[in-house]
Amino acid sequence: MQKLTAAEEKPLYIQIRDTVRERIRRGELRPGDKIPSEAVLQKTFHVSRVTVRKAVEELVRDNYLIKLQGKGTYVSWVPEFENKEGVSSFSKLCRMQGKATIARTVKAELVRGDREQCSFFHVNEGLWLMCVERVRKVDGLPVVLETNYFHPFCEFLKHEDLTGSVYEILTSKYHIYPAKRGLNEVGIVNAGGREAKLLDIKEGMPVLTSRVQVYDGKDNPVHEVRQLVRVDRPEVFKYYID
Repeated sequence: MQKLTAAEEKPLYIQIRDTVRERIRRGELRPGDKIPSEAVLQKTFHVSRVTVRKAVEELVRDNYLIKLQGKGTYVSWVPEFENKEGVSSFSKLCRMQGKATIARTVKAELVRGDREQCSFFHVNEGLWLMCVERVRKVDGLPVVLETNYFHPFCEFLKHEDLTGSVYEILTSKYHIYPAKRGLNEVGIVNAGGREAKLLDIKEGMPVLTSRVQVYDGKDNPVHEVRQLVRVDRPEVFKYYID
């Protein structure tokens, strides 16, 4: 990293922010990498800790970094999610990288859809949708709390073995082919009590949120998936991104 100078037009904290952000964009700092402590950055850039803290706060606000209490500050996975194109099977991605996956079904039942969900599936507001909530595990570690919503005709999923890939069930048995993403919202929240218990983490720990709407090749809605993804174990979570 470079030494900064007050002679430049930009404030020092902006120079630090831009330098770190550019390293992330160039791939020099990858999602899951731990960045140096504030004390180390202070010495590296020859600035005050207040200046470093302000730069880090800006990067956290813009989702380039994420702070994990007691663990440090890491490069966030949010830009990876926002730039991700296409639709991949979580199970397939993990198998390709030598990881074992299994899902524990929390519930598989019909639920009332909200206005936006019903609009997505082109059904009347308040009608039933098929809901499948699962905890996805990688090598036995719970990584993702995933809630999928399907058109009510997918009630057949109640009778399927959902410990593996739902995509494989949809394609091989029912000729439903997820092909592309529509809406893709990503953020970071603190896990609530129920979510923390299911993911085996502490309540209040930051987790990545993802909400995606998926279509088939003819632009018919396939499903909406809402996920909470733990990021405290980067060596495991990296298998979530292809």
